[in-house]
Amino acid sequence: PKAMKFVKILLFAVALVLLLVFVLSMMAPKEYNVSKTVEIDSPRSLVYSNVNNLASLNEWGPWKETDSLMTTEIVGQEGAVGSYSHWKGTEAGEGEQKLTNLIEDELVETEIHFLKPFNSTSYGYIKLSDAEGGKTNVVWGFKGEQNMIMRAISMLPGMDMEANIGPMFEKGLGNLKGICEAKAAVAKEAEADASSYGFTIVDRPAMQFVAKHEEIAMDQIGAFCEVNFPSLARAIAVSDKEIGGPACGIFLTWDEDNGKTDMAVAFPVDGAVQIEGYETMVLPPNKFLRATCTGGYGQGMAVHQAIEKHMVAKGITQVGAVIEEYIVGPSTGEMDTAKWQTNIYYAVQ
Repeated sequence: PKAMKFVKILLFAVALVLLLVFVLSMMAPKEYNVSKTVEIDSPRSLVYSNVNNLASLNEWGPWKETDSLMTTEIVGQEGAVGSYSHWKGTEAGEGEQKLTNLIEDELVETEIHFLKPFNSTSYGYIKLSDAEGGKTNVVWGFKGEQNMIMRAISMLPGMDMEANIGPMFEKGLGNLKGICEAKAAVAKEAEADASSYGFTIVDRPAMQFVAKHEEIAMDQIGAFCEVNFPSLARAIAVSDKEIGGPACGIFLTWDEDNGKTDMAVAFPVDGAVQIEGYETMVLPPNKFLRATCTGGYGQGMAVHQAIEKHMVAKGITQVGAVIEEYIVGPSTGEMDTAKWQTNIYYAVQ
């Protein structure tokens, strides 16, 4: 009789719990849609480039900050609909996120399949729109359907989707804002430099030079040029060849860590030429990013730094030599540094 009474009490308790679950699930909405918004001081195209691929989503997403052991693997063509990211972690569980729709500068949609600790499917979206002053409004959302158990749990204090997902979305959007605004600042500075130094992309044919070519310490560049430009010019004159253009510094490598550069002082010369003690150097045809530096050679470093920032901002890759073409300067007899002019070329693709 006591055992029977215990069973009846247990069954009653289970029935009460099931009834509670049923009542709570009936009170909770079947569907959920949690979203957060942020305004980012960046052009919409720049923001889109940081949300339209899975690598970027993983970069600013907040999940890895809560689970240092989480690993991710991207499968498929990066940035293409159908590619997906598989994640696994001790805190983040395991699952996959697949790109399902992309509308340039407007919308990114994903399907999120949770595998562990429970199996479910949700849908993510990121919507972009213009805000005042050239800024971008970003809405990051997460929606889906809740089963009965999830609906019942969501009715408990602090257990609803808004409470669980909302703070993470706010953190992620904060990360995205920081990344985009930093990149926008770099891009703005790069545009200003492009205007100041006249950045342009030009095609140059194959170029032949007679050169004095060595690997030297960076702090010896000035002395190397001062000694070798005059002697090279004399050697070309003695050979009865004609100099075909401005004096050039050609930098094949630039090793900041070891303070060395593989460089040449050179003059362009046409036709077959061979001068003892000097090298005939041919640079292949290529596209070059060109900039102009006016003033003393000490100002050149600022131009080089501006070029590097510009290439990063524009996604341009250097693929060959850097050429400094000394249009006006000591090699042309001009001693007033304010009048010196140097064209700087970076081989790019």
